[in-house]
Amino acid sequence: MRSMLIGFISISLLLLQVPSVFSSGFFSADEIQQLQFGEEDWVDEIYQYRLDQNKSGKSGFGITRGINTPTESGPTVLIMHPERTGDHYRAFIPLRLLVYFKGQKAPVDIDSLKIKGKRGFFTVDITERTKKFLRHPQQGEDAEYVIDAKIPKIGAGRYLIVLTVADTAGNLNEQKAFLEVSKN
Repeated sequence: MRSMLIGFISISLLLLQVPSVFSSGFFSADEIQQLQFGEEDWVDEIYQYRLDQNKSGKSGFGITRGINTPTESGPTVLIMHPERTGDHYRAFIPLRLLVYFKGQKAPVDIDSLKIKGKRGFFTVDITERTKKFLRHPQQGEDAEYVIDAKIPKIGAGRYLIVLTVADTAGNLNEQKAFLEVSKN
């Protein structure tokens, strides 16, 4: 009995020391540290994104909430929740992420979907972690596919999430979502 108790305590202590993917829902504790932006880096990243959009003639943070389509024919990516506040999306813990995907010239190739957290050269692919939240649209949702995630835990901070998706004709869209998460 004593050896079972010691074994249980040892395993419990080991689990407490290992960062868990479940600690945030999308990112491990180590990934959160690598992906969170400080104030200066956050402002610089958004500024650089605006410059890139202006050089390419795209609106970037345009009037239409959530749409950033590099090609006229690539699928539309519409972030419905959290709502956009100026240059970024502002969310609170628990986080609700609602994203619509809709083809323009051809149907969405959902197998092409890639979702990454990014900061500088550091990138974390969260596609597989996110796909469990992928579903077909419900009545009234104008989309081919929907990500509907309710994430009870995510580290408060600023993140850059990059969503990339193509249609069956190979037309690509990449959407950058600057996400600021705060505690309620």
